[in-house]
Amino acid sequence: MRICRIRDEYLGGPGVVGYLFYYENARRFYIEIADGLDYWSAPKLFDWYVKNDIECMDSTWSFRWVTARIVPPDRQNIAQILRNSGMDSYDEYKLLLYADGRCAQDDCMVEEIREEELPDYIRERMKRHIQAVFPLTENRVVVFFRNNTSCVCNITSTVGGDPRFSRILRSSDVFSNVRVSEGGYGIRWDDEREIPYYVLAHTPVDYSLKYTDICCIIEHETFDTAQVTERLNCSRQNIDDLVRRGRLHPVKTGARSKLFIRSEVEERLW
Repeated sequence: MRICRIRDEYLGGPGVVGYLFYYENARRFYIEIADGLDYWSAPKLFDWYVKNDIECMDSTWSFRWVTARIVPPDRQNIAQILRNSGMDSYDEYKLLLYADGRCAQDDCMVEEIREEELPDYIRERMKRHIQAVFPLTENRVVVFFRNNTSCVCNITSTVGGDPRFSRILRSSDVFSNVRVSEGGYGIRWDDEREIPYYVLAHTPVDYSLKYTDICCIIEHETFDTAQVTERLNCSRQNIDDLVRRGRLHPVKTGARSKLFIRSEVEERLW
């Protein structure tokens, strides 16, 4: 994970308007909007979120904010531009840093920081992110948040007829592929179908669980040791070492294999 502070030099002083999080393996961006930012001072694309009291931009609009500030991949002579920038392939994040995130649309710029430099209020927000999601029957999911709360959500009601989710809702096999977004920012099925964590946190809750729900969780959301080695592309010795160091936590240990929660395994791929 890489982090940038977003500053608006027009505001004077620190001028911090947000923080950009970049998850390299998935090439996904999320922007946390600074506390106290008002609608009239908010940069373009931030203003709708500020007006609606939403503290985090989703991955789609965060990516649009980034790509609006860099040379597009189809630009004429892009290969030469990349060479002049010291790059051998197109990388949105590196291009953003190369020009400090500046563009003609506003007075914003970015500066890379360490995780330890994040303000406390951003750390508190991240405690509300999603830790795990398990698919249930009847297009429902059970969501566990990092602050030790949980909810059971009916996704059919949550997406409100959004046509992007129609195929997912029609097929239980496709629906069961739900995953936690990088950083716990939401749940998603692919790059285009994501539901932010703050939407799920305010969805009407249904705590009724059925026997078939538990079977669904066990079937789709647990990995044995062999599956973990395949997913992480490592050896059994590596898995044992991660367990010894407290980096992976088996939920059941047998004589020849261990059982792990899928979301914790896949978190190592972010």
